[in-house]
Amino acid sequence: MSGPKHRAVFRVDNYTRATLTLIAALLAVLVVGLWAERPSRVAQAQQAVKDSVPFYAQREALFRTADGAEKSAASLKRLVELFETGQAKAQVSSDDGKAPKAGDRPAAPK
Repeated sequence: MSGPKHRAVFRVDNYTRATLTLIAALLAVLVVGLWAERPSRVAQAQQAVKDSVPFYAQREALFRTADGAEKSAASLKRLVELFETGQAKAQVSSDDGKAPKAGDRPAAPK
C-alpha cells in the first residue's frame, strides 16, 4: 500500500558544479589550515587559563616574594660580614640628623 516511488533527478549546469567544487576545495583548505595551526592555539589557550585562574597569580606573587626575601637575606648577610671584618662602620646620629655630642655614648651591646 505504499505509494509510487519517485526518483528525483537534478540537473546541474557547469557553472553550479564549478562553484560547488570551488566552495568544497576552499572549505578543505580552511580545515587543513585550522588543523595545522592547532598547537599554537593550544599554547595560547593554556596561557589564557593561567592568566584567568587566581591560583596561578597567587603562586607567581608568592615566588616573587620569596625571591625578594632571599635577596634581602643575602644583602643583610653581606652587610653583617662587612661590619664584622671592619670594612664598614656605623655612625650614630640623633633623630634630628645632627651628630651626637662628644660626651654622648651609645649603649653597650648586650
